[in-house]
Amino acid sequence: MLRSTSSGPSGSKSKNKNSATLAAAGAALVTTLTITKESLDGVPVPGLKAAVGGLLEIIKAAKKTHNNAQDLQEMDAHLMDLSDLLQYIRENDKKDNSPDLNTRISKLTSDIEKMVESCAQLRSQSSVLKFFTHEDNANAIKGINESIGRAIRMFQVGGAVSIEQKITRMERHLDRLTAPHDPNDPLSVLLPYVADARHDSSSRIVITRCFEGTRSDLLEQIFKWADDTDAKPIYWLCGLAGTGKSTIAQTVAERFDRQGMLGASFFFSRDVAERSNPLLVFTTLSYSLALYDESFRSRISASIRKNPQACKAMLQTQMEKLIAKPLHDVEDGPSTVVIVIDALDECSNEPLVQEMMVLLASTIPKLPFRTRVFITSRPDVHIRSRFHDPAMKSVSEKSILHDIDITIVQHDIGLYLSDQLRKIGEEMLGDKNWPAQPDVDSITEKAKGLFIYASASVAYIGDRDYCQPKERLSQLLAHKSAGGGSPFADIDKLYGHILRSSLPKIGAWAFASRLQPILGAIALLRDPLSASSMEKLMALEEGTIRPILCRLHAVLSVPDDIDEPVRVFHQSFPDFMIDPERCNESRLIVDPRIHHTQLALHCLNLMNSSLRRNICDITQNHVIPNADIPNLPALLAAKVGPHLVYACRFWAIHLEHAHTKDVSLRNALAVFVNSKMIYWLEALSLSHRMDLAMSSLKQGLEWYQEKEPKRLKVVRQLMPAAERFGGIRKLQSMERNWT
Repeated sequence: MLRSTSSGPSGSKSKNKNSATLAAAGAALVTTLTITKESLDGVPVPGLKAAVGGLLEIIKAAKKTHNNAQDLQEMDAHLMDLSDLLQYIRENDKKDNSPDLNTRISKLTSDIEKMVESCAQLRSQSSVLKFFTHEDNANAIKGINESIGRAIRMFQVGGAVSIEQKITRMERHLDRLTAPHDPNDPLSVLLPYVADARHDSSSRIVITRCFEGTRSDLLEQIFKWADDTDAKPIYWLCGLAGTGKSTIAQTVAERFDRQGMLGASFFFSRDVAERSNPLLVFTTLSYSLALYDESFRSRISASIRKNPQACKAMLQTQMEKLIAKPLHDVEDGPSTVVIVIDALDECSNEPLVQEMMVLLASTIPKLPFRTRVFITSRPDVHIRSRFHDPAMKSVSEKSILHDIDITIVQHDIGLYLSDQLRKIGEEMLGDKNWPAQPDVDSITEKAKGLFIYASASVAYIGDRDYCQPKERLSQLLAHKSAGGGSPFADIDKLYGHILRSSLPKIGAWAFASRLQPILGAIALLRDPLSASSMEKLMALEEGTIRPILCRLHAVLSVPDDIDEPVRVFHQSFPDFMIDPERCNESRLIVDPRIHHTQLALHCLNLMNSSLRRNICDITQNHVIPNADIPNLPALLAAKVGPHLVYACRFWAIHLEHAHTKDVSLRNALAVFVNSKMIYWLEALSLSHRMDLAMSSLKQGLEWYQEKEPKRLKVVRQLMPAAERFGGIRKLQSMERNWT
């Protein structure tokens, strides 16, 4: 709906001034006539008083007619404002609106259109008719005003009711998430669930979404696929490292979540143990689906009660007992459920990844409601070959990111760079026009379709610890584009430049010798640790790590809080660091074998020096289950700490990849086996990770198989006990028997 154009400022001022003058004159005339009428009682002129009274009524009627016109004009403008606002919301935000909101917007729009029509009828009256019907018109205008207020109130009441309903549903959902473990609820007790793998997990500090206006065609294609009843149920988005797969997955998950269609999500991460474990994927998806819909929950819970062993069974059993059979009988479920699985290539076990894909392909199409599974991954051979299998091709669609027209991708990257770099110019230089467009175009050209190049460049240029955006932009512009056939040649060159820039001009070799083991730890840790926890694990002086990493903000998230985890922005950086074919900075390259050996030694030394009997100083003298220990999380944080918990969980994984002939490591392992094994089991039990005991013991035995001292036999004796281990006092009883 378009407004008529208004007069210019000078015309408006003149018009207002004239209106004010006329209004003042009219008021003075009414006052004069009123006084005159009252004073004519004694004047012997027949009809004079009546004439003056009639004139007074005419003037009052004219004034009311004029007031009606003003009220009508103000009301018309108000209706126009509302109509414009609703039209904008319908055209621009409809995709993010709930169905209930769209219905209420349509109803309010319809009501406003009727009121606009009523106003138009009043405006179309002749001047004479407006004069003689001014009382009726005033009542009509009053009625329209009341209708406007009533329509807006009904819209607001509907919104308030909708909000209350959503809050109630959210509260119920949160109650289920935060409620104490119900011994009769198999979901909370038996079903392993990786909360950090959700798309909206607070632990995922580094979260990126598609920049507004980018990836439009691809996103529209994905959203249409989800709504298409004839579409294949699985969508595979494939792309090289750095092409923006996880950013798209995050955007897709958030959009479907807003629409109430996201049933579950699992975002893999190679550097977080639980988020790379294939045996926790179906259990997590099942748990999320149970929370998503009450009919799902009741059937999944019933299946777990009947088959509790399925929660820790092989993948096929998990899929059958936790997803396929429980959901097959659902009759009153939602119309469409979307599952998002990101970075499948970061799953730690290739054969199980392939099995997982086969199970999804055979199960999802058979569910009684429309289910859509959106998967992203790199084009790794084990994934690509499975998607090329005829059975998988029959139920899946695919998009190859690196095959999309490069001009479209470059255009999107240019939009992103232009916005982000100009923000840096405004915030750090006070210049809204910096940098020049040719410089933005040059960085866009260097990106060559890799969004990670663009985001790393922005982080490097806008590093507030260095605070020299012009200098850093000039450095990147001075770098010639890398040649060769590698798709990562330019991002490798950028990463190399960032690493070299982190070294001081004086004492570079000494600084690199301190930086390299820290980078090695960040690249190979199975769970991210804070700077403080890394210092304790690696026996470094307090306050060492953060200053060393302060010039690597382009590739690392280094929080101001020393107790928050240090994370890489993108997996392509550790991939670069450990690949000698890509990283040519010899002072900083990470050799996985050397650094796993160092980390294994750090873990064993820490456990040998810190583990002890009853490490949490629990005062009860009787057997007590872990669940009944008061404030156990606080006790673990104070008495054990994240660094020691990490060592207890992952020493065997680092040992598996370490040098077998390292004497220090073999000696540390012998000390651990002979004097700290029982205390390690206690720490695992307290941190609810006894599931790691068996695999860790087996890995330790396999690594040490060349040489087994007498005491090492205790490990074999403890393995059955570790499998059956329950409360703390059982462990202490084992310790007394052993010693």
